[in-house]
Amino acid sequence: MELGKRDPQGYFVILAPFVLRDFILRKYGGNIVVEEYDHSRIIVRTRSRKIAMKILRLISETNRG
Repeated sequence: MELGKRDPQGYFVILAPFVLRDFILRKYGGNIVVEEYDHSRIIVRTRSRKIAMKILRLISETNRG
């Protein structure tokens, strides 16, 4: 996975599995915004490139099994 450009408000936007929601909120809660997307995915928004990369790695590791 690759991190794209920021949105017009300055956030990195990441689509993540819903099952990671609680973990992501516990670990990065003060530095992210989480929005419901559908029953299986969430939208994670952060201004921090470092946090965005960590979340992408977490998603990648989860997808590998």
